[in-house]
Amino acid sequence: MRASKLWTLGIVAAVVVGLGAQTYTWSKLDNTSTRPTIGNSPWQTGGLRFAQAENDHGNLTAEVANQVVNNLSPAGLEELLTAMGIPFSKAESEGDPAYSLVIGFQACFLLMSDRVGTSNNYQGLQFFATFEPVNAPSLTAINAWNKDRRFVRAWLDNESTAALAYDLDLERGITKGTIQQASWIYSAQLSRFVEYLQPRTAG
Repeated sequence: MRASKLWTLGIVAAVVVGLGAQTYTWSKLDNTSTRPTIGNSPWQTGGLRFAQAENDHGNLTAEVANQVVNNLSPAGLEELLTAMGIPFSKAESEGDPAYSLVIGFQACFLLMSDRVGTSNNYQGLQFFATFEPVNAPSLTAINAWNKDRRFVRAWLDNESTAALAYDLDLERGITKGTIQQASWIYSAQLSRFVEYLQPRTAG
């Protein structure tokens, strides 16, 4: 089990700061059809845009092509995280490289996988975190979460621990902006998952 390979899982005690009054309306994260107008969502900031084809033949512009990666080395990932302004440190792991991150107000891990031959490059990235709420989550509750959410998946690591992950496959090529977008989406879903597992009470 991947979680057991990490020595620093204890840091993933998620803390939500300043989000008590926030309501989430960005339907892209949920299986709903209603979308807010541009600017209404806290996650639609920073000017990110999905890569656009130059024409109907799907030829990428030079600007977009220069941002495409189909694998990353640990050094390349560290450079990207630094450029994105995401605090990180190396996490001890028995296998593939792993990093402790803070995205938004949440602590999590970013794991590298799918090594390319004997190189030091990897084609898989996974955002990953575990939680041990005061009240142990039920399988029914976790299934309900998965049914109503997009991009991420949750499961029970054991009777008292829930996990949340988001995988990215780089093999066919994705832009660095897509990786940054994934970090924002995962950060948003982490906050929702914490609230779902252990709702705050008014007062």
